Amino acid sequence: MDQPWGISGPEFLLLYGGLLVIPAVVVAVLLAAGRRAAERRAREQERLPSIYHLAYLVGGAERVVDTAIASLLERGSLRVSSSGAFQVTRETASSGLMEHAVLANAALYRYIGRGKLIAMTLRSPFLADIQADLEHHGLIAPQRRRGRLLWSLCAGYVLLGILGVVRLTDGIQRGYPVGLLIMLLIVTAFLAAGSGLLARPRFEPTPTEAGEHVATTERRHLSTSGTGAVGGAAAAVLVAGLVNYPDSLISRALTQSPSGGGGGGHTAGAVCSSGDGGGTGCASGCGGGGGGGGGCGGGGG
Repeated sequence: MDQPWGISGPEFLLLYGGLLVIPAVVVAVLLAAGRRAAERRAREQERLPSIYHLAYLVGGAERVVDTAIASLLERGSLRVSSSGAFQVTRETASSGLMEHAVLANAALYRYIGRGKLIAMTLRSPFLADIQADLEHHGLIAPQRRRGRLLWSLCAGYVLLGILGVVRLTDGIQRGYPVGLLIMLLIVTAFLAAGSGLLARPRFEPTPTEAGEHVATTERRHLSTSGTGAVGGAAAAVLVAGLVNYPDSLISRALTQSPSGGGGGGHTAGAVCSSGDGGGTGCASGCGGGGGGGGGCGGGGG
């Protein structure tokens, strides 16, 4: 019998159908096994390593940066104008890694808007470490392993589709019926496109069911046991964002101003700072453009 490639049409279709199904099943099993392993690690995670891990679970990477900003504002290391521009007032030796990253970025400008400060700090390796730690413990949905598996599946379907097209061309030239093969090629195209879309990283990892449970437990513990080493402003912002900053003047400056902005003369109106001694000080008409500098005083010392 003069069969293309020595394989009959029904045999090839059976083989091709198996190659469509088996890889998808294998990937699904591997992903399920990964989820179960992550769930086991999540059950072993009694407490989160830092408040910023909790901030990530509650509101993502931006909430981490906002929590650090709130901590620095409360300590008086950072102050904000009524236009939403931040200025570094002093370095804090005891600042953690996240606060240090925010201060280092803010110090590059005389005044810097929240949007620019967040965008710069989102590239901090400390944020990447938080994400990797949460992913390892099964508290946020894994992206890298899932992405690698799905991209591999997509590539496999592309190669399978190429094989099918070659067989289709050969079958057409020999005058064999190719209707079923065309249908399988259409299915292959849909599977390749679907696995490719699923492999694309999401904008930000989402908490798993275990992550949501840990976040709920930690927030409850935070509210019932007091803030301890965590400043009250940082804890408040962690839960509900900058709109929840305990000082109304600073909260208004943080939430009613444009999120963008950069260095140089990005400031206007009053400058408010919350110092270590409690209370808020605001001075109007503070410093304009780039060069000399009006003394923007916050009364918090």
